[in-house]
Amino acid sequence: MASGWTNLTFALRTAGDPGSVMGAARARVRAVDPVALILNEITAAQMLARQTAPTRAILQLIGANSLSLTSMVVWQAMTKVLAGTAIGVIAALGAGRFLAGMLYGVPLADPLTIGGVTLILCATALLASYLPARRAAKVDPTIALRSD
Repeated sequence: MASGWTNLTFALRTAGDPGSVMGAARARVRAVDPVALILNEITAAQMLARQTAPTRAILQLIGANSLSLTSMVVWQAMTKVLAGTAIGVIAALGAGRFLAGMLYGVPLADPLTIGGVTLILCATALLASYLPARRAAKVDPTIALRSD
């Protein structure tokens, strides 16, 4: 390729499948310059989605009522807590098997203890996510956006 060209941008319009057109365009670029670096192959819809994502997120928060905001925050927190709890229970059962040979008179897995600890952990996480979410949902969105 001619020296001096360091950055070129191409936009292709297609009526068909963008993937097949991109493959043909890639092949044509490689025919001209086999070592050309091809970056950021995206469709117009993907580009538009990337550019409007922050605005969409803000508009969703402004249009949401306090119940939906609180439930969204609690749901996000609890999915992480439940995933961590599942991993912890599996790890506890594995550690119990490992330690069973070293300890005498200790059961391999005590369902009452594991269930009780899991219940207390989940209840605490639910409360720890619900109370701040409820408090934050009561704040007027325009005031919250101005403070940032």
